[in-house]
Amino acid sequence: MSIYRSGKPLDWVNLKKSSGSSKSKNTDSKNLAELRRQNFIEIKNQKTVTAVKLTEAGVIECLKMDLVLTDVLPDGLFCVVIFDIPENKRKLRELLRFFLKENCFIPFQKSVWISQFNMVKILEKIFAIWKINQWIKVYIVYEDAEQALLNFNE
Repeated sequence: MSIYRSGKPLDWVNLKKSSGSSKSKNTDSKNLAELRRQNFIEIKNQKTVTAVKLTEAGVIECLKMDLVLTDVLPDGLFCVVIFDIPENKRKLRELLRFFLKENCFIPFQKSVWISQFNMVKILEKIFAIWKINQWIKVYIVYEDAEQALLNFNE
């Protein structure tokens, strides 16, 4: 099965039917069915092609996989997540803390978490999809303020 891709992550993509063995076709069908069951994709079967698109859950899952592949920041730099989620959204705060912990962040304070990995762009996308970016800021910061000033003045 090959994907003809263009456009945005939530666009429909036409899948060309597999020309391989029946075992290969069966595996493709099972894989698509499992992705649909997990609500990662939507499928439209048409006469000659099958159209597939990622759901928001599918996009988030892809972004989470990207988090695993992020680069370690140079010595002295950290990715910092600072949040101030309203008290009436306590469960959301706890979920965010769990998410950060699962993705290599450690708490500096209850609402300030740090990591050695450069996750800024990916986290900003995830937080925008979750519609919580108004309460969260993500930065790359220097551990040593003096070193930061030296680098800034160069």
